Amino acid sequence: MSKVFFPVLTVLVSLSGSVGAKTTYSHAQDVVARAPFDKGLAIANVSEDESRLLMKNSESRRKPANSVMVNSGKMSPELRALQAELFTLKTSEEMDAFLTKLDAGYDAAPADVKFYATQVLPLKAFRGIFYRMRVLFQSKSDFAHSQVISAAKQMANDSRVFFPAEHSQAAFQYIASPYYKGAVQVAGFQKEADFKVWMTTELLPLLNQSAERLEKMNLTQPVVWDQRMVYGAESFSDDIGRFKLVGEFEKNIALSGTYGSISNLAMARAYSSENIIQLYREVGFVNGLDGFGPFDANGVSTEKIVKVLKQKKFSQTFTLLPDGKEWMQYSYKASLKSINKASLAWELSSQGRKDEDYYVFDNRYLDLDRDEATENLTMVKRIMTAKGPESLRSGVTGEVIQIDYAKFYMEPVQDMKTFLPVSFESGSQMTRSVKLANGQTKSIAYRNYHEGSAKEFNISAFEKYFPNVNSSEDVRKTMRVLSHVQGNWLALR
Repeated sequence: MSKVFFPVLTVLVSLSGSVGAKTTYSHAQDVVARAPFDKGLAIANVSEDESRLLMKNSESRRKPANSVMVNSGKMSPELRALQAELFTLKTSEEMDAFLTKLDAGYDAAPADVKFYATQVLPLKAFRGIFYRMRVLFQSKSDFAHSQVISAAKQMANDSRVFFPAEHSQAAFQYIASPYYKGAVQVAGFQKEADFKVWMTTELLPLLNQSAERLEKMNLTQPVVWDQRMVYGAESFSDDIGRFKLVGEFEKNIALSGTYGSISNLAMARAYSSENIIQLYREVGFVNGLDGFGPFDANGVSTEKIVKVLKQKKFSQTFTLLPDGKEWMQYSYKASLKSINKASLAWELSSQGRKDEDYYVFDNRYLDLDRDEATENLTMVKRIMTAKGPESLRSGVTGEVIQIDYAKFYMEPVQDMKTFLPVSFESGSQMTRSVKLANGQTKSIAYRNYHEGSAKEFNISAFEKYFPNVNSSEDVRKTMRVLSHVQGNWLALR
């Protein structure tokens, strides 16, 4: 949960690509030119009061009398026809035609079809994504390339084991294989800017569309979700657990996740990922995973990693792009929407409802420790929505820090690398005195396992966002407090 408060480098690493080869090439100019910030880009403007009213009306109806009411007869004829068509899909091309038709008919569709569409249409951006990303890694970093292939193979294996239906395999083919537009095969990403352009111009619009459509939906009368849509026509043969209801609670949870994804994409777009694959390679080299340099059995320290990041060729990596501030502010708006939707769903989920097992989300599980969950959600929302610094107290150590969450987005740091340590622990050995049984004292030496660990930080980089940071020890205290999590809940107050 501490990642809620600290937009770290790993978010950017996981959403970035490869390296431009020529010194005259400008990653920043390329990205900004091909995927500029759209001044008309806006988060759906829906009144929270309106959303709250829909939730209240929905919760009063969230009590189906018995399981007989939740069956295929409650599905619209259009959804049943859509399901029958879905079960016939066998290829990537058939999946694409299915999704295109679903999108084209959205406005005239009934509520259950619309909800299904909002959940699956973002898949269109991922067509051929495994193939398109291959060029980014191939021949640039054996370790990174192997990791990506391993993840893809695991996904392929999981899909065959857990989702063996033909339409599910067609969906995997849809994201894994090359495809054509007309007679031309769609090219892979040649450089990191290509990935950012895809992320910004193909994926982000679909997520925004999904959020806008969900916001306009009225699910006070819940719709039926048939789990065969995922598991196939042969699944749930006895119908037990097959049908679930989707209402305003589920809609708001879906919106929270969608806005969270939008926020992460906008943040990734804000910062440069120039030379990322080369960075993977260099770090892998230090770890002995992308080849070996001179043999060094002293382990990989923070100092060694920082030395890689501080190389001149990575000077632009993780720096704010020219229009990055606009993207960070957009990311902040989306993050607020995400927490507000989650908070709204939580606040209006009652504690005494019947027949919750017929809904996608069984709210009875939320009542296991409602008071603590409410306290934690309130704290997270307080930090995220504050217009200035807010205090956080560790429930573990009692230490107090201050954080200005909004400033991370409204006044984003120009270079994420300024948060890296600036000096490190030295000395290969440590010594201590031991009193022997004969009364003599002996000095013993052993490896200094702190060698290369962070010693000092750039205080000015931290104090802008953590106002009570005045020393490197305060930086460590801040990291410590933000890491205090008990189970799934923040040990923060």
